[in-house]
Amino acid sequence: MIQQTTWVGLALVVVLLVPGSWVAAQDSTATPAGRQAVIRALHVGQRLRIEQPGGARLEGAFSAASGDGLVLAGDLRPAQLSGSDIDKLWVRGRATKTGAIVGGIVGLLAGVGYGLLVGEVICNNEDCNADTGAVVAAVGLGGALVGAGGGALIGAAIPRWHLRFP
Repeated sequence: MIQQTTWVGLALVVVLLVPGSWVAAQDSTATPAGRQAVIRALHVGQRLRIEQPGGARLEGAFSAASGDGLVLAGDLRPAQLSGSDIDKLWVRGRATKTGAIVGGIVGLLAGVGYGLLVGEVICNNEDCNADTGAVVAAVGLGGALVGAGGGALIGAAIPRWHLRFP
């Protein structure tokens, strides 16, 4: 039977690992000023994918910001696009964040499982002074950190498109 301190330790691990970015935030790229901020944050040479009104897609390297839009160095010729010509904008990056999240969850589950094993099976006698909840929390948190690091390393090797707006 799992003790109450084990559940408290498990709840503590879960609360510590829920990222604040999962909390819903208002989309600031819906305004022209928000879109301009996204365009100004781009770096020359970054690979972009742009979806225009009507569904046409362009891919190329970011060349420069121009007025309220940008210049995209495509395969054939540079394309100058205004802000109203862009429905969606993706930037080519890596899946580091996704890898860290997945690895952290897997590591947390493995760590909590191992912590339960250590706390309940191995240390289930009166001579053991370990608090089961603290063992589960510590091993679970350690597993989550190791898993997140490993997942981030794997994710860094995987290319991915990141939607910047809308």
